[in-house]
Amino acid sequence: METLRKAAGVPMDVHIFLASGNRVKRVKWHKGGTFADLLAAHKKAFYADEGRDFPETVKLDERSFMLRDKEYGVAYEGFGIGELDQGRVVEVRDPVMEAEAEVAAMDARAVQADLQLGPEDYFTVTPISARAAKFTDDEVEDDGSGGADADSGEPAVDEKLQKESIEWAKKMLGLGDYVKLNFREKTWKFLDDPGSSPWAMRFTMFMLALIVFSTMTFCMETLPQYYEHEMAFTSKWFIMEASCIACFTLEFILRVWSTPNRNEYFNDTMNCVDLVAILPFWLELVLAGVAIPGLSVFRVVRLVRVFRLFKVSRGSLTVFATTMSRSSRPLYMLVFFTSIATIIFSSLIYYVERGRWNADLKMWMREYYYYCPVKAGATDGPSVKGPSPWTLVTSNWTLDSGLNEPCKWIDPATYGSDTSYPSEAWFSCPYSYKKSSACETVYEQSPYDSIPTSFWWCLVTMTTVGYGDVVPTQPLGKILAAIVMIFGIVVIALPITVIGSNFSSIYAKFTEEAGMNAEDLEAEKLEDILEGDDGDEDEDEPSTP
Repeated sequence: METLRKAAGVPMDVHIFLASGNRVKRVKWHKGGTFADLLAAHKKAFYADEGRDFPETVKLDERSFMLRDKEYGVAYEGFGIGELDQGRVVEVRDPVMEAEAEVAAMDARAVQADLQLGPEDYFTVTPISARAAKFTDDEVEDDGSGGADADSGEPAVDEKLQKESIEWAKKMLGLGDYVKLNFREKTWKFLDDPGSSPWAMRFTMFMLALIVFSTMTFCMETLPQYYEHEMAFTSKWFIMEASCIACFTLEFILRVWSTPNRNEYFNDTMNCVDLVAILPFWLELVLAGVAIPGLSVFRVVRLVRVFRLFKVSRGSLTVFATTMSRSSRPLYMLVFFTSIATIIFSSLIYYVERGRWNADLKMWMREYYYYCPVKAGATDGPSVKGPSPWTLVTSNWTLDSGLNEPCKWIDPATYGSDTSYPSEAWFSCPYSYKKSSACETVYEQSPYDSIPTSFWWCLVTMTTVGYGDVVPTQPLGKILAAIVMIFGIVVIALPITVIGSNFSSIYAKFTEEAGMNAEDLEAEKLEDILEGDDGDEDEDEPSTP
């Protein structure tokens, strides 16, 4: 099976989520793994990576794992290990992790009771009211009393109070945004997470505006009316560029200083873009006055700062990269068929349009125009066509050929007796076809002088771009060009359809995941933390005789 998956191009390594207690971890999973491998992944994620040993008294088997259904969200036992795929959630019934979750919930209740924290009349620590404050999606029947249950007296869950309660619990338990951070960690969160605070978002928008501004100035300074060949330090362009680079440099230094892991930071290509964007400016500044050939061309490297915009839209970049990854086979087919067609059609157009070989000039010459004799009668043009005696300089009238090439005078001394000069005259005019046997052929250097040279025309024609810089002029060449256009449409359209379909499905999945209600997820997570073991609480209550 693994061999078939590799042959079909299906990725063998995916990422799944292991949920145990009130914690969730993302782990790498090999599709050929077993339940033993799943247990090993659980031990590594929740024990080995945290520097603690897995208790020998705890026994976990296949029944300890439940797979959460993608559509209904229900966790069920007895699933096949082969069902694990990208993004699937496996719940692990680990008694140690569940006990830790219960202890955390008890600590939270105790802290709240001691400090009197949390929204008033919503968070309490008594067993009955604690159950009333659970964050569930249970429907409350509306009997006309404003959503309250008349029998129990328990009010319906208020969304505002629910959100405040979630924020309080996260703060008390040291979760999410309320983890106590030092100054370095706060700096990294401010720089790397625009959603961490309003000021972080403002800073991110300011840096984006700065990137756009610096890119615009880089382009504008090349306009002839603004261009300065030797840019002085007092130049407005230098001042604007230096101000932008100073901000970029300060941000880069702060990121390097505050990043949790510098090796991982520089392994990220987008972070290396930040360094490459500012390095050319400082090199030019240090090497000012030193004659190094091509140093000015090095400035174009600064434009890589534009790629920083991808940081803000990583989702779009992810969708594109995933689409290209899944469309590798259609892309391969596209490149393969295009390459074969380019070689075949380039060879055909070469033999059709190359013309004849000129041994003196050592080049291929093809027919360009045909100059054919044309008689201008007495009723055409002026009554006197030219002076007598005739000279080319003094004869200022000629026929309009309708082409780029003008008609040429034929010396009247060569006229026969059937021509009455100066009322009648003969001209040699260009034609795109051979009008008669008296026509003279004019040749030009053929643009299809080799098969590799013809590749350009073939690619431009198959992609239906049609620059028009190289065109066939022979009838057979035009027929061949029409075939190339039609073939190009068919060859390119078929794989592109598959790529478009992959993009639609991936984008739909991406928007569906991005559109999930974050508050509902937080409420569900907090329910596991604060719910505790209702059974234990019920046992502590005295039974009614």
